[in-house]
Amino acid sequence: MITKDKRTDTDPEGLTRRRFLNLLGAYGALAAGTGCSKIDRGDIVSYSKKPKEATPAGTAYYASAFQEGLNAYSVLVKTREGRPIHIEGNDEDPLYKGKTSLRALADLLSLYDPDRLKNPIVDAVAASWENALDATASALRKISDKHGDILLLTDSVISPSRRALIANLKRSLPGLVHHAWEPLIGPAHKTHLSKQRLDLSKAKIIVSFEADFLAGDD
Repeated sequence: MITKDKRTDTDPEGLTRRRFLNLLGAYGALAAGTGCSKIDRGDIVSYSKKPKEATPAGTAYYASAFQEGLNAYSVLVKTREGRPIHIEGNDEDPLYKGKTSLRALADLLSLYDPDRLKNPIVDAVAASWENALDATASALRKISDKHGDILLLTDSVISPSRRALIANLKRSLPGLVHHAWEPLIGPAHKTHLSKQRLDLSKAKIIVSFEADFLAGDD
């Protein structure tokens, strides 16, 4: 008597041909579905008046500066069609001679942070810069009138433009007191404020910009 071996439809691992074809079809459908997913990247339109520096596939360099503590590094920002893609030290810097901070190199990543706000927000609604500044000034005046002096705590201010902005803010808020805090600078540059510890428990209102002091920022 000749009998059919029930294992003739299986491979040595015990997988039937039917099961193999089912898995193959499932993998194919999954790959096709993933490959056809559409991400909205916006519309591509031509320039009505093309800037001379926006050459397709071309690059342009801009000189800029990056502050870290009491140091200011001269950097070159490489751009392609107006978008920064790389930061490096400026070889013409007489002090650092092309060297720069690692944080300056990594600062480029913040420009492409998907969670970065694209516009100011006032009362959970997108607003213009003018409206945001007016709302901020109004809130600060109310705080000053109710609680007295306001402490503006920043990192070291070595930029003349930033100093001018703080001076204008002081004129608008006579009760404003400004102090700089640099806990990570070298001992040769320590200031009296750097050696102090802030007692936040005595503050009635704390507003933080670009620093999560509750999560570990110094």
